[in-house]
Amino acid sequence: NVLVYAFVVYLGIKRLKSGAFIISSICLMPTALFLASTFSYDYFITAFVAYSFAYFLSELQQPDKKLTIKDAVLMLGAFFLACGPKAVYFVLLLPMLFMPREKFSSKKGHIIYICAVIAVAVLILSLFLLPFLASNGEGFSDDRGGTDVNSAEQMRFILQNPLAYTKILLSFIGSYVSLANASSFVNSF
Repeated sequence: NVLVYAFVVYLGIKRLKSGAFIISSICLMPTALFLASTFSYDYFITAFVAYSFAYFLSELQQPDKKLTIKDAVLMLGAFFLACGPKAVYFVLLLPMLFMPREKFSSKKGHIIYICAVIAVAVLILSLFLLPFLASNGEGFSDDRGGTDVNSAEQMRFILQNPLAYTKILLSFIGSYVSLANASSFVNSF
């Protein structure tokens, strides 16, 4: 895990003209390194998101260079891979919609790029929602919560009762981030 993490992050950092220290600092944070050294999928997400954003930032740092199909495929493909284990991160793809028009040789190329970013986001989102839609409420148990946790029913509740869910979420956040609970959430980090 650590070798894959280090190699993918290295490839991303190598592309940058400036800002390598920032990406290095983020990827070398103790939590990120701890996740990369355990048996989890989190290192995979961090590594490929870092690579994808390093690629994106590298393109922004080179305003005279035109974005090639290979560049777009590597950037969006890495992000798609990053979202494989946890598709909920698809929203992190949205800043890539702001690639400047000057990076493309034609207006058609810019439109195709925008459509590709949206298509990747929709594909990731559909892979996230498909298991819930296909389950008909039977759902899946979440290993972290035991067999009593039904992810499909949780999503169905959120979608059918957005105001009630918002109230529950805000109440939880309020109590979790309160001063009375500070020692608990600070120890988690």
